[in-house]
Amino acid sequence: MQNISARTIEAEDAAELAYTHVTEIEKKLATTIEGIEAIGDSSKKVAETLSVIQDISDQINLLSLNASIEAARAGDAGRGFAVVADEVGKLADRTSIEAKAIERLVNDSDLKVRDGIAYITGISESMRTMIASVRNTSDIIVNIAFHSKSFVETTENVYKVVKDLAELSNENAVAADEQRQTAKDVLAAIDQMNEAVQKTSESMNEFVSIIQKLTTHSGRISEILDSIRTE
Repeated sequence: MQNISARTIEAEDAAELAYTHVTEIEKKLATTIEGIEAIGDSSKKVAETLSVIQDISDQINLLSLNASIEAARAGDAGRGFAVVADEVGKLADRTSIEAKAIERLVNDSDLKVRDGIAYITGISESMRTMIASVRNTSDIIVNIAFHSKSFVETTENVYKVVKDLAELSNENAVAADEQRQTAKDVLAAIDQMNEAVQKTSESMNEFVSIIQKLTTHSGRISEILDSIRTE
């Protein structure tokens, strides 16, 4: 009797602990999503800056081309200027190439950020469902704990009454046989209840084991999320 009460309380505590872990994970998921979204915003700003650089590079290239044309018209007097204009044009071309390469990297990063947000959001939704399930389970365990305690107390009281009845039957020779039989019947019923209690206790053991595994997995997920946030 005391075993089922103790295991019920343990199951209740385990469910509450699992609920706490899962809630913490949901908060960390939300923080992780915010961090990923911040990276996405930064990537967009970089892309905008690259666009400006690309425009400037195109303008410099155009100016360099015009300068080369004017230098060619000037003949020998513009030869040195033509060399400078050509180098400026090459620098503008290199800037444009590098800007496009960075833009491709930013676009690839933005795609991965979106995939990451979708993935983390999916996990977050699953965790919300898990939180609701754990909370419901915890409430059920609380009710089981309450009724189990009452059941234990009631059974102990019945057992005491039966013992008193058995002792009384020994003193009362007239109705001894009938009372003994009644006592046996009640004791048999109590034995059946004890078997039911034992089975319930075994179920509680399994439940506690499941909840403890859930708590362990929650802890591992939490560690993974922490490592993601620190990288």
